This record gives sequence, C-alpha cells and structure tokens, in this order.
Amino acid sequence: MFLLQPFYVILLIKSYDSFTVSWQKVKYMFIRLFKKDSYEYYNRTKKELQEELLEVVEEVGDKVLDDFEKKRIIKKEELKKAK
Repeated sequence: MFLLQPFYVILLIKSYDSFTVSWQKVKYMFIRLFKKDSYEYYNRTKKELQEELLEVVEEVGDKVLDDFEKKRIIKKEELKKAK
C-alpha cells in the first residue's frame, strides 16, 4: 500500500489539473449562455486592452530591444491586416 502512494499522488495531481482546465472552459460557456451582457462586456474589454497593449508595444519596443522590427514575432504589416 505504501509503495503505491506516489502513484496515487501523481494521479490526483493530474486529475485536479485536468478538472481545473475543464472547469475554466465550462465556466465561460455558462457565462456565454446565461449572462450575455457580461460576456459581451468581457469581450469588449479584452479587445480594448489588446489594442492598448499593442500601442504600448509599438511605442516602447524600439527603446527596450535592439532591432525590434527584426526580432518581433508578429510583423507590423500583419497587425494592420488583422484590423
């Protein structure tokens, strides 16, 4: 019995992690179904924050990194196309 304890611990940790991820997905599904206003507010706020963050990255990127334009993962042209 004592020898199986490490396996039980691993099994419990993995199942808890899996449950947590699943619960997050289900929670947002319920919000979308029953509280549409909250979900729309969440999406609108998320979009506004993304836009603000992109503006800050554009302003500060050259100051923080050398060759920012070369090192950036998402090119400026791709961002313009996405808008």
